[in-house]
Amino acid sequence: MNIEFKHIGQLVTATVILKTGQLRDTVLVIPKKIMQGISELLFYQDPDGEWRTDTEFEKDYPATVNNIKSAIFYDC
Repeated sequence: MNIEFKHIGQLVTATVILKTGQLRDTVLVIPKKIMQGISELLFYQDPDGEWRTDTEFEKDYPATVNNIKSAIFYDC
């Protein structure tokens, strides 16, 4: 599946790979073009069911994380 989301004001197109098997409840997001601060992101569900990714990335780019979550989990 491909998605589009905003990162630092730029529109990014990325491939989304839903993981199954041992890596259950994980999603890999791979941008088509490497952007500042993002090459690929692994999202996972925490024990409360919230989708999370790298803590530093979430801290540095909270709007991007929300844009990706919306594109994957809410716009489907």
